[in-house]
Amino acid sequence: MEKKARTISFPAISTGAYGFPIDFAAKISLLAIKEFLEKNPHVFDEVRLVLFNDKVFNSFKEALERYLK
Repeated sequence: MEKKARTISFPAISTGAYGFPIDFAAKISLLAIKEFLEKNPHVFDEVRLVLFNDKVFNSFKEALERYLK
């Protein structure tokens, strides 16, 4: 059943206890979100990133500035 959600949230999965590299997770996540939104511009009104501390936030901010100018 389709829910027709207009907002979606993405956590930085596995970057904490599992130790997946935060910088790589940020790059992959942001580029995948960008690609999806470019192909599907009217699917979501809002995309949220759930970033659990300053270190993760800063990594995603740097990746945003580097890869999504």
